[in-house]
Amino acid sequence: WARAARDDMAAFGNGRTYVNFTSEGGADRVRQAYPPETYARLQAVKDRYDPMNAFRFNQNILPSA
Repeated sequence: WARAARDDMAAFGNGRTYVNFTSEGGADRVRQAYPPETYARLQAVKDRYDPMNAFRFNQNILPSA
């Protein structure tokens, strides 16, 4: 029932996903949670401060490299 409730709340009308409801999804689900320009900014921060992806747990934003 918890997964069904999460799935019902996860999708917004704009096709995006609420980032806290992406625990079982992959990188594509995390990417869906943000508009493209926001994801690009977050990825730039990741590239600068965590290029080796040490902080990769939970809702991970992958470095671009």
